[in-house]
Formats: sequence, C-alpha cells, structure tokens
Amino acid sequence: MLDTGTRELCRSGRSLDLTPKAFELLAILIANRPRVIPKADLQERLWPDRFVVDKNLANLVSEIRDALGDDASNPRFIRTAHRVGYAFGYRGGGEHLRKGPARGDARVFRLLWNGQRLTLNEGEYVVGREPDADVYLDSPSVSRRTP
Repeated sequence: MLDTGTRELCRSGRSLDLTPKAFELLAILIANRPRVIPKADLQERLWPDRFVVDKNLANLVSEIRDALGDDASNPRFIRTAHRVGYAFGYRGGGEHLRKGPARGDARVFRLLWNGQRLTLNEGEYVVGREPDADVYLDSPSVSRRTP
C-alpha cells in the first residue's frame, strides 16, 4: 500500500524504506497505471532542469523492486517497456493505492473485496474490469457500466 498523504509504503503491514526519489517515482507510476511513462518524461518530473544519466532512473526502479520483492525478469509490479519507459502493472484489486485526504475533515471509505481492504477518500472512482479503472476488480460478474 502506498499512502501519499503520509509518504509511507507498506507491505503486509510492514513499513518499507524508500528514498524520496524512489517514493516519488513509485507514486508517479501508480497514478498513471497501467500506462507506460517514457524515461524522458520520468527524468523531467524527477529531476527538472537537470541532466541525469539513464542509470539514475534504473537505480530507482531497482530500489523499488527490491523493496516490493519484485523480480525484473518476471515482474509483478514494475514493468519495463524496453527502450521506452516503465509502468506499474499490478492488478491486485487496487489495495496498493491510497491517497492522503485532501482536507482534514474529508470522509474516508473502505471497500472490502475478496478479503482485501481498499481505502478510498471522498470523490468519484471507476470500479470495474477495465485496466484503466481506478479500482480494478478481476471478476466475470463485474460487467455493467452506468452513466
């Protein structure tokens, strides 16, 4: 679970350490999932007005993979689009993404699905089987779209 409000990454209830740049990269990838973000765009967002070598970005991806227990040769979380960029590719029901409340008095909701818990802040969410849904539910019974 990534909580951008408290800047905390947790896995199985245990807090994981990431450098500030690695945390920022992970937040960018999750916010844009499942879309591939080109390396040049990521470098511009992470290091504006600075020239950095590609290895800096690869090192951050490696740091995130190490923290998540991900494997570059068989990735579950960070997908490499060779010579293009990176994407967050996990489709585990959305429990990995939690944004901090925008206001101190904002309501927080919980969605329970197949034994998993997702924290949702006040707002609108698209829930469904489409890869770009805010909350992805891998179930054949989820098939309706309402206006």
